[in-house]
Amino acid sequence: MDNLMDEIQENTPEPRQPDSIDALVIYGGPVYDGKGNVYKEGSIYIENNVIRLVGEEKEVFSAMPKNMEDIEVLNANGKLALPGLINTHHQLHNSFRTGLTPLGPTENFSERLENFIYPYEKSLNTEGIQLSSLLALMESIKSGVTTIFDLHSSPGIVEDSLDMIGGAFDRSGVRGALSLGITDMFGEEVFEASMQETKAFIQEQKFEAGVKAIPGLYSNLELSEEALAKFAEAFDRRDSLHIQIGQNQEELNYCQELGYKGPAHRLDNFGLLTDQSILAHGGHLTERDIEEIQAHNSLVSITPVSDTNDRAQNFDLQNIDRINTGFGTTGLSSDLLNEIRTSYMLWRSTGREVEEIYGTIEKTLFQDSSQFASRVFDKKIGILESGAQADIALMDYEPATLIHSNNISKHLIHGLSQAKAETVIIDGDIVYKDKAFLTIDQEIIKKEASKACQNIWENYLSLAGEGEHSPEA
Repeated sequence: MDNLMDEIQENTPEPRQPDSIDALVIYGGPVYDGKGNVYKEGSIYIENNVIRLVGEEKEVFSAMPKNMEDIEVLNANGKLALPGLINTHHQLHNSFRTGLTPLGPTENFSERLENFIYPYEKSLNTEGIQLSSLLALMESIKSGVTTIFDLHSSPGIVEDSLDMIGGAFDRSGVRGALSLGITDMFGEEVFEASMQETKAFIQEQKFEAGVKAIPGLYSNLELSEEALAKFAEAFDRRDSLHIQIGQNQEELNYCQELGYKGPAHRLDNFGLLTDQSILAHGGHLTERDIEEIQAHNSLVSITPVSDTNDRAQNFDLQNIDRINTGFGTTGLSSDLLNEIRTSYMLWRSTGREVEEIYGTIEKTLFQDSSQFASRVFDKKIGILESGAQADIALMDYEPATLIHSNNISKHLIHGLSQAKAETVIIDGDIVYKDKAFLTIDQEIIKKEASKACQNIWENYLSLAGEGEHSPEA
């Protein structure tokens, strides 16, 4: 199967395209703008892929162009409209990990890397990369996510890996910033190939409409001083950065043994912290690290589900007011709203006040993420206001209780974490309508994904000398 995207398209009974519209008005339900305002009987007017008006229905309709024949109308039927969500740290390639058993002990993070994470990443093949991406993108759309920052790793398949993932984004319609986790942990050959793959994808800019490449690093723990120096020399600071940082105590110890105050201090020493640097996890950071992140206006992507699963320290709530933060899912799922509910529970268990957590989660999920992503993509996204790109998630959520500006955070955490999207608009195109995909065929992808998963699991078990057993063993 040389080109999976072509095969999926050829086998789709009716070729599907995003439902492109020149002008659209959404009405008939509450609208949350991502800035703290809820319009009870809200409306959004979109023209040429850009939001022109947001507010109460009467105000929007009175300010709209009067020729309604040229404007499509979408009745929300009471559903809540949100800004399209931004996943600031995904790893789409992890879609086939669910249910997989480690090949050895995983009592600490190093063992988890050696006996689970590395073997899985080495087991990925071409079909697996494309299909894991498509599966995660479908689940992201269902969860109301419209923009994703992805950090990929497949040391056995480096060449064209970003092209393959970019093709999945292009096909689905989701906006994406793609990174390859560069490291010399897998040897000099993989390191150099990853550098070249990243450079080529940045230069080619094949997917200008909605996908861009930014340089990525695996993590401090998987990088020698020599490798980090080569990376810093090879890429322009304006190209951004995506890295896992402060993920565990071992990484912190490693950086301090090298003479740095912490993981972020090490990156700053190589000139790698900017206002377009995205730092995932952040549970093991020193005061010096926080100061460096604050000084450069970088963003920390909070990943509570992954960190809890890895028995790692979660990000400290007291630092959120000092730096920019977003939420990420790390590929354990694509459900961003589940991450915020997990964060709420974890922070409540530490004795933090309810209202403090509510405000923090709203700031992280919307304001900080929107500002960061807007810088990276050089367009206003992740917020519903005049001049912003039309990224909208119409959620299947109609609670019996009222929704207003003072309680939207409570709905996000306690109600919407159980909800799914009904309709999703990305960059003005309807890609998901009435819970049906308009850009990709779900049944074909799931069928092909099942075959690919079997092969990947067999590859994985063969690394432990158990290739004769089935993946279920």
